Formats: sequence, C-alpha cells, structure tokens
Amino acid sequence: MNITLDKQSATDGIIKIALTESDYQPKVEEKVKDYARKANIKGFRQGKVPSGVIKRCLVNLFWLKK
Repeated sequence: MNITLDKQSATDGIIKIALTESDYQPKVEEKVKDYARKANIKGFRQGKVPSGVIKRCLVNLFWLKK
C-alpha cells in the first residue's frame, strides 16, 4: 500500500492511496470461505457451495449496487 499526501494549502490537500492485490486478497478469500460455509443457494447443500459460485454472486451484487 502506498499513501501520499499532496498539500495544496494549509487547509486543502489530496490523499492518494495505491493498493495492490496482495494488500486485500487474503481478507477477501477469508470472507468468501466464510460466506461459502453459511450460504444457502439452490442446487447446493448448505455449507457446501464452491468458492467460485460465491465469488460470482458477490461480483454480480457489486455491479448491481453501482
């Protein structure tokens, strides 16, 4: 993670944050596994949903909210 602060005046500034995939990927995988254990999706036994299906559902939800 790279954070920079560009001060334009005494009260104004711009904060820039650059993230790499390695910064957030472990937490995402952990949450996906957690959802897979709790998910109740038609066609799968409860708690036996593959991680790929969960990821697809989360991506679809993300795009629907935009």
